[in-house]
Amino acid sequence: MTEKSRALRLRGSPYCATVMPRIHGASIIVAQKMDGASSNSFKVLGYGYAKDTWNVYYDGCKIDGASSDSFDVLSDCYAKDTWNVYFDGKKINGASSDSFKVLSDGYAKDTWSVYFDAVKIEGASPEGFKVLRDGYAKDTWNTYYFGRKID
Repeated sequence: MTEKSRALRLRGSPYCATVMPRIHGASIIVAQKMDGASSNSFKVLGYGYAKDTWNVYYDGCKIDGASSDSFDVLSDCYAKDTWNVYFDGKKINGASSDSFKVLSDGYAKDTWSVYFDAVKIEGASPEGFKVLRDGYAKDTWNTYYFGRKID
């Protein structure tokens, strides 16, 4: 799939459709079977996530190692299972599934770290971290704008 194409999930189906860029004013839709997906147990969870009895998928691709039994979508980008936290279908290394909370505006935190769009904000304190609005946030010592510390 190219950057300009995008995946669509067909409701209640183990098929994925890819919308390719416009060619001579028309979009091309290519449908492909999602290998290994069970149509009998397939459920669309929302925000690109889906699962069946055995696997979890994001935009039509299997998420390796994700637990279907405990998988939960937290927001438009974040999800978790018993062991891991995911952002846009990719595992966030080091994030604690037990304590992970989505805040707002792309910010999230666990017991030890604060994240913006899945990127750990170095030096941010999760204990006193607050999202303000319009991309701004603060902790006890610093202010942040879209995850970057304001000097």
